[in-house]
Amino acid sequence: MNARHIDHVNLRIPEDGADEAREFYGQQLGFGSEDALYAADEKPFFDVRLSATAVIHLWPTDEFEAPTKTNYDHVAVVV
Repeated sequence: MNARHIDHVNLRIPEDGADEAREFYGQQLGFGSEDALYAADEKPFFDVRLSATAVIHLWPTDEFEAPTKTNYDHVAVVV
């Protein structure tokens, strides 16, 4: 089987890290943020739109564990 693309990825971020994540993905990398439902407390995560078919779901949570070494969960995007 060959996958055509990744539809979405789920990443936990610090509970108070939504603004920093929006700045990083939106202002620094230039991706769109879809967070109206998150802002309205209608869903527990917000989206970063990488393309028409690819999304990163960012989940602010107190269960986030900061990396302690250099090998940590991440997404590598080729543009």
